[in-house]
Formats: sequence, C-alpha cells, structure tokens
Amino acid sequence: MDALLFSVPLTGLSEGIHKYEFACGPAFFKEMGSTDDVIADLKVDAHIINQSSRLQLKLVYNGILHMQCDRCLIAYTKPVVLTESFWISIADILSIEDQIILVPAGHDRLNLSQHLYETLMLQIPLRKVPCDDETLTKAYCDKNVLQSLQGVSNTDSEHTKDLEYWNTLKKLKH
Repeated sequence: MDALLFSVPLTGLSEGIHKYEFACGPAFFKEMGSTDDVIADLKVDAHIINQSSRLQLKLVYNGILHMQCDRCLIAYTKPVVLTESFWISIADILSIEDQIILVPAGHDRLNLSQHLYETLMLQIPLRKVPCDDETLTKAYCDKNVLQSLQGVSNTDSEHTKDLEYWNTLKKLKH
C-alpha cells in the first residue's frame, strides 16, 4: 500500500487548520490484510490544527459498514460515526497512547493507515444479529431461512435413533 495515501504532513504547515480526506472501502481493508471480506463505504476526515508550538489531529469517521446477519444472512448496514482527537508530540519512538501520538524527531509525515484500520475493525461487531438490536427498526430475521435451518438441524428422534444404533453395536462387542 502506498504509505503516502493515508498519511498527513507534520512539517511545513502554516498556522491554522489543514484538512485531508481518506476513503476506506473494501480495497483498503484487503490491502491492510483483513481476512474478512469487509464491505464498507467510509470516509475519514483528518484535520491538523497547527497552533504555533503544538499540533492537534482530529479524525472524523463517517460512513456505512455492510454486513450480513449471522443468524439468517439478511443484509443490513451499520452506520459508523466516530470522532477522535490527538495531540502530536515529539518523542524517541512512534506510538499512539491515549490521546497523544508520539512521533520521532525528523519524521515529516504521519502514516495513519494502521490506526484507521484498527479503529474501523473495532466497529465491526463480533455478533452480527441486527434482529436483536432495538435501535434498528427495519431489520428482521428472514423467516424462510430460519425455517430452512430448523429443518436441517438434528431432531431428538434422530438423536435417539443414533443412540440405539450405537448401543446395539456395543452389545455385539461384548
């Protein structure tokens, strides 16, 4: 991935607000090594505020994650609206701690790709069942799929037949 594509300059900025925009779609997640097929339409606005002796970085995430229900495979969307704010400080190593980004002296750009990726991946729920979410009014499990799945699962009578079969085999063994 092109390191400059998701980076912001740290040097040569005049005082004031400098705006940058990043698009994080399926190609971004694939390039970052995601094993899941993340379908997203996300935009991240980065604002660098240069105030004479210090830099502030504001990240505003806005967009939609497209997902499927784990229970019935119905497609649904999850809106992503998130804001983060950081102070940028010069240090010995590059790291992000709480609301402070430590940048080694001499670095003229800050690559945000890994931070953007991790933040957006944390927006994907582990359990994707929108039918249980009270805030979503249009998402309901597909009853046809759920009925089909119930027909596939083992019933108690099938389990009992399996046990009888194995018990008969055990008797033959003795």
